[in-house]
Amino acid sequence: MKAFKAPFVLKEATVEVGVSIGIAIYPDHGGECDGLFQRADKAMYAAKQAGGGYRIYLPEHEKSNPCQLMLMGKLRHAIEHGEMELYYQPQWSLTKNRVIGVEALSRWLDPQLGWIAPDRFISLTEQTGLIKPFTQWILKTVCNEYEEWKKAGLNLSVSVNLSAKNLQEPRFPDQVAELIQPGRFEPSLLEFEITESMIMVNPAISMQVLGRLNAMGISLVIDDFGTGYSSLSYLKKLPVQKIKIDKSFIVDLGNKGDIVIVHSIINMGHSLGLEVIAEGVEDEFTKDLLEAFGCDVIQGYHIGHPLPSEELIYMLNRGTAPGDLKKRPRKLSPKA
Repeated sequence: MKAFKAPFVLKEATVEVGVSIGIAIYPDHGGECDGLFQRADKAMYAAKQAGGGYRIYLPEHEKSNPCQLMLMGKLRHAIEHGEMELYYQPQWSLTKNRVIGVEALSRWLDPQLGWIAPDRFISLTEQTGLIKPFTQWILKTVCNEYEEWKKAGLNLSVSVNLSAKNLQEPRFPDQVAELIQPGRFEPSLLEFEITESMIMVNPAISMQVLGRLNAMGISLVIDDFGTGYSSLSYLKKLPVQKIKIDKSFIVDLGNKGDIVIVHSIINMGHSLGLEVIAEGVEDEFTKDLLEAFGCDVIQGYHIGHPLPSEELIYMLNRGTAPGDLKKRPRKLSPKA
């Protein structure tokens, strides 16, 4: 804490950084790593609520959110026992006029609680240290289901969202290489979506990991583009091939300000040799406008809702046009 009291000088800027520290002690607060991390995390949030400083774990920190604690207890079991499922949202090429890829989105159906929203459990995977096995499960599932797609004659790219923790793991590229073995899954068909904030956690390690993934032939996509504070400066340094415009600019594209921003992002992306994806497309007007602007790929409920693998195969093999994949599938699928 004393080290952080002095401001940091970064190039020509002076930056003041606050710090909140959570402490859990072995064996008093837990006998395993995961339990200690959970309780240190709770202590850290208690420190944040107090305005900074440090807190040592206390039992009363558990009382703040019993629902969250219950989910933590269920999460590992859900990952290990197949209670989670991947849904795939189609991505439509405006130049090729067909579905060319999908984004993999995790879904959790708990036997007691029902469907649990992704924004509730994904952050828990990071807090509890389960993000590594969770990411491994996603990649294994993608590889297994892709084999079924090949049998059905489908050749789609698959986009997977990474966590900041993945980018801080130097061995992550090796783990990916073990999963996408030659002949099983072509690296060129795998895309990883990242955000600027992930890279900024530790830029040196992040750049090393991204460089190795890119050297393997995996495409890298900057997600939520347009919301980062240094997007332009980092674009020229990162080994990325695509940018995905944040849906906050797309959902109300009739707004003049958003039109200017989106049109500018598309032109800038193309000038840098990048493919541009727009997510959050929910009507024909938005689709036509993006097509007129020269956007490459669109994604959203106007194209299709996220679908389980078997329903995706069924719908695509029927032959689809924009909007066909948003029709009611054979079984009800969560849209979130």
